Amino acid sequence: MSKSTTVISRKSGILLIFSAALTLTWLVAGAAAWQDKTVWDGVYTDAQAERAVVLYEQKCSRCHAEGMTGKDAPPIVGPQFSSNWNGLSLNDLFQRILVGMPDDEKGTLTRQQTADLVALMLSTAEMPAGKTDLPTDADALKAIKYVGTKP
Repeated sequence: MSKSTTVISRKSGILLIFSAALTLTWLVAGAAAWQDKTVWDGVYTDAQAERAVVLYEQKCSRCHAEGMTGKDAPPIVGPQFSSNWNGLSLNDLFQRILVGMPDDEKGTLTRQQTADLVALMLSTAEMPAGKTDLPTDADALKAIKYVGTKP
């Protein structure tokens, strides 16, 4: 192998290693940013929360009250609720509603209805809306943390 071929091979190897390191750094940073997402990052839309208003009145308000402050069931907004769910993923909350609510018709809500109801809860708790609907996908919901107080 000639000296010029060896120099080119070394430069190619260095470039390949640098590119791989840069790609890995970008992937790790991107994953960390996604994992650090909280309910304060605008994870639902106002339209999505609005879609759930009638559903909430029909299926939830008889137990959780009109303002979500609790009646025959615990409140689903406010300090008590926040302390119970603080630090958990939105998927935990989503699954609780999907599987266990409404109390007299457990498991009858669709994934979309459940996402809309969670959006309404976040809206009622005055957590900011964003530009994208809250997803129905479990993996995406696991990446969003419920944080009860604004950071």
